[in-house]
Amino acid sequence: MGLAATTDQVAWERRRAFYIESGSFVVRAHANHRLIGYAAAGMRPGFAGWGPEAPMGIIHDLVVTEPARRQGVGTLLLHRVRSELKATGAVALQLSVVRHNADALAFYSHNGFETIAETLGVALR
Repeated sequence: MGLAATTDQVAWERRRAFYIESGSFVVRAHANHRLIGYAAAGMRPGFAGWGPEAPMGIIHDLVVTEPARRQGVGTLLLHRVRSELKATGAVALQLSVVRHNADALAFYSHNGFETIAETLGVALR
């Protein structure tokens, strides 16, 4: 149990450092004084198709605890991220989802996201 807590804490500290370095922001959702979800997002330069001067919002993470899923928490976090990014000049919002995460794909599709690119990967052994 101590190992898992240490691993989770180390992983969080790495993500937190990345968010700070990249100028990202985090929005959180709480219920009964407990964290039940968060989203981390930031800005990146535009790319072909949107124009080089068109800043893009990017969601790094959107996480909701298992017991709080399907209760509108993810949608609330997504709306807060969209509002913040729009206010800072983003013209579009991008994120990545692992192909086999059917719940996340359905959630984002329901919220208007569509596939605009394919990302390929390979294990380095």
